[in-house]
Amino acid sequence: MSIVAVCILLSLTVFAAYNYGAPPTPSVAGWNFEGSRAYTIDGWVDILYEEGQDRLIFSDIMSSATTNVKVKSNYYSHGDVGIRGSDGVYKYTNNYLPEHSGYSYTTTIKSNSYKPASFVRYDAKYYQMSGNNLINTTNVHYNSDDRVIRYW
Repeated sequence: MSIVAVCILLSLTVFAAYNYGAPPTPSVAGWNFEGSRAYTIDGWVDILYEEGQDRLIFSDIMSSATTNVKVKSNYYSHGDVGIRGSDGVYKYTNNYLPEHSGYSYTTTIKSNSYKPASFVRYDAKYYQMSGNNLINTTNVHYNSDDRVIRYW
């Protein structure tokens, strides 16, 4: 395994093992896209925004959004993220529901630019299965525009 792969796995492990502060609320003037941000929603969902970097010698690093839906015993977990880059292009993951319960779920999407993004969206889902039906479902949504955590 390459050194880069080991570093990525280590950073995801550290990201998944730590609780960050709560995300900004509507009382905050707006989401700050300068620099990187990490937050935890009710101890169950970690959200991360990383501002890209324009490097002269090495390849550029695109701005990105990552979510880590943590393990909840006897539940399946699932997440999707969206980002609108400085070029105005909106990208959103469309992940399949996992086949096994008891695992955390991490997903990342990158914008088309190393410049700061203009919008990020985080979605998470916890659910149990009864036959082919989803039961005991909890959806969590947060985005940088309204900065309100929504559950349903």
